[in-house]
Amino acid sequence: IKGTGARYCPSIEDKVVKFAGRASHHVFIEPESACSALNLEYPNGLSCSLPRDVQIEMTRSVPGLERAEFVSFAYAIEYDFYDPRDLYPSLESKILHGLYLAGQVNGTTGYEEAAAQGFMAGVNAALSLKDDPPLVLSRSEAYIGVMIDDLVTKGTNEPYRMFTSRAERRLLLRQGNARYRMIGHARRLRVADEAYMDETEAYQRVIGQEIMRLDSEKISGTTLATRLCRVGVEYAMLPGALGLPPEVVSEIEIQIRYRNYIERENRLAEEAERKEQTKIPDWVDYMAIETIRYEAREKLAKVRPENLGMAARIPGVNPADIAMLSVVISRGGN
Repeated sequence: IKGTGARYCPSIEDKVVKFAGRASHHVFIEPESACSALNLEYPNGLSCSLPRDVQIEMTRSVPGLERAEFVSFAYAIEYDFYDPRDLYPSLESKILHGLYLAGQVNGTTGYEEAAAQGFMAGVNAALSLKDDPPLVLSRSEAYIGVMIDDLVTKGTNEPYRMFTSRAERRLLLRQGNARYRMIGHARRLRVADEAYMDETEAYQRVIGQEIMRLDSEKISGTTLATRLCRVGVEYAMLPGALGLPPEVVSEIEIQIRYRNYIERENRLAEEAERKEQTKIPDWVDYMAIETIRYEAREKLAKVRPENLGMAARIPGVNPADIAMLSVVISRGGN
């Protein structure tokens, strides 16, 4: 095995090398079948590409597995890697028009990461055939947007996993508000049930109306919204509370209780979006812009970002470089 393995689920060989000073290692025995009669278990923590005789000896050295029988042996795979910096944010190749790449070939590891890319690449391939604009999700809009932007902007030197910590605006990317964040795209693509989309938009209106009401109505000079921020107070305790579904009530409570934080995140997201709106024309010759540092010119020429926001996220490109690039764009091709 010559390739770089996944950092967050390493093989036993990697663990022995990286953590040679450890005296013990956890192995989790996980049921592999819903049928108890099969008595199949998976020893999570012993993934490897060792010879079969070594696998048998190693597994049977675990207390409780002394008489373990193998149904199948562990193995490793290596796969080809395509530098994702050679992809547009739509996941279309910059080299071959009409070729869309997704999954581990782009340098990721994990089922969800591959599935998300597969969806985006498939959607954009279909949109391309219809001459429609591609679907590109921003970093403040979806974790898919964070992942794809990381890949096409920064590339990766090891298998990439999507962690919430990679998102700058993760306070906006909550599980509970996903349907509201994605409703516009769902409408455009018609990938969700019509009744579900209608319900989502109706809930959005109710949430907005209720927040306005709680901001305006008062008890003893204190708005209901302020009261809702007090410890132990819930929406249902407030005068005029509607009989809303739990997920709608939860969104109302979150938006009011964490309003200051959410508003700050929205402002930062809007600032980032303004940079995203500044497109970089095709005529820009990075290597000819001598006011930009050479390292930055090289990296900008390699990635060829679509906008200033994307350019600013390239490692090795600093704010001064972006300022100079902005001046060049504003002056035009002359």
